[in-house]
Amino acid sequence: MKKLSLILVTSIFINASLLNCKNFSSNVKKNTNSQDEKTNVKNSIILNPNLATESELVKLDISPDLVSLILSNRPFYL
Repeated sequence: MKKLSLILVTSIFINASLLNCKNFSSNVKKNTNSQDEKTNVKNSIILNPNLATESELVKLDISPDLVSLILSNRPFYL
């Protein structure tokens, strides 16, 4: 009789533990889905200053002085 009651208590404990784990994992999934928000990000142009032409740098509204400084300090010339 002791053995039967021990098996019963153990099985109840295991089932309760598994149910708690199952509920916990489903709650985690719900929280991650609700936190996914789309943010609107304005697209911007990214140029490599070593490869960009003078006209491309001017289109980015960079001052002419800064454009000439960038062009004169390139590590290599095109």
